[in-house]
Amino acid sequence: PPEDILLFSNFFLDQANREMDKQLTGFDDKASRALLEYPWPGNLRQMKNMVRRATLLAQGKFITINELNELKEPAPAIIGIPLRNEEAEKHQIIEALRQTGNNKSRAAQLLGIDRKTLYNKLKLYNISD
Repeated sequence: PPEDILLFSNFFLDQANREMDKQLTGFDDKASRALLEYPWPGNLRQMKNMVRRATLLAQGKFITINELNELKEPAPAIIGIPLRNEEAEKHQIIEALRQTGNNKSRAAQLLGIDRKTLYNKLKLYNISD
């Protein structure tokens, strides 16, 4: 649910503050809005990684939209069908690669899988650059 997005984001910020010995107090208004409007095609790990990266980059007391680069542009839409068979999965992988300019890290993120899983599937389906 949308109300959980800020709850989880702030939880991950608290964790990152402790790990990096920082004292950020939260997200500014634009960053909070962007977090709420982002479709979150990945999972909580994607959010955690994004918040950690933003915490590392933040210069002031708040995380701003500038530190949340991935949220500045809406995420490209991926076909919203469950992966029922190999052909559908292969098609989604190819589409994710196309939409991300063949950036495998971003494609994996878009698909909600880790990069190693994507590489295994590329090999399985014989998808090459």
